Amino acid sequence: MIAGNELNNREWASLVWLGVAMAAALWWTPTRQAVLSLIRTATISILGVLVVGLWVWTAGIAFAGAEIHLWTPDLLKDTAIWGIGPAFVLVYRLPRASTDPQFFRRVVLETVKLSVLVEFDVNLHVLGFVQEFVLLPVVTFVALLAQVAGTEQRYRLVQQVFDFILTGIGVALLAYVTITLITSWHQEDPWRDVRELALPIWLTLGAVPYIYGVSLLFNYQGAFSRLDWTTRKSAAVHRAKLVRRARLALLIELNVRSHQVGTFYDPWTTRLAEAHNLSEARRIVRQFRRGKPPVSP
Repeated sequence: MIAGNELNNREWASLVWLGVAMAAALWWTPTRQAVLSLIRTATISILGVLVVGLWVWTAGIAFAGAEIHLWTPDLLKDTAIWGIGPAFVLVYRLPRASTDPQFFRRVVLETVKLSVLVEFDVNLHVLGFVQEFVLLPVVTFVALLAQVAGTEQRYRLVQQVFDFILTGIGVALLAYVTITLITSWHQEDPWRDVRELALPIWLTLGAVPYIYGVSLLFNYQGAFSRLDWTTRKSAAVHRAKLVRRARLALLIELNVRSHQVGTFYDPWTTRLAEAHNLSEARRIVRQFRRGKPPVSP
């Protein structure tokens, strides 16, 4: 195995607990069918296809990074972890791109926020396997309790207690890692640490064009379907002309504005379908783009 790709104690503990949880879910009859159904759905659904597509895209990004010495084989494990975790989350959150105009801005900001640096620092040095094996479920359980307590105003004080416990654990781990780094700084490889810190950032930024392209494609597909539905009562020959004109107007005026394409609904689809020529159709889409109310013909 290439140096740098070995699993650390935290990752081994996570795998063991994941295996225990999966085995328990498959052993318990009420959850077995649900888990198997979820696995089947994930492997044959559009979500699975998009995740695989993002993995292929990521491989291309990593190859480009290797050309400029930003990615090296010792980062293979970290790349795989990113592909299983954050990449899947990106695809899962894809539907929000149609409803949140700030979606991609939020994605970019989340990759460079302070917590990313703190998380990286905490992961530079981990505890022994036993300590990690015990700490992982404890932290997970406390975090879940904090989330549940936060759903009710009457449990707000309880949530604050759990948040304080989580903060204390985080500070303790951060202090441990910082002290360890100071005492063993001569054994560190700063250039690899920097590349490891930068990896999830530039992988996420590199994935944005893929996510944006998929979002744009789906939004246009939805807009075109709504236009087809609006013109369903028109004569076949006339309808084909109306649909082509409406689609062309959308492509010209909205082009890569994914969020606006995704929010092009009635009465705009009806107004666009009623346009007499391409010039009028484009004018209607421009009115929508500028946020003006639709005007009856």
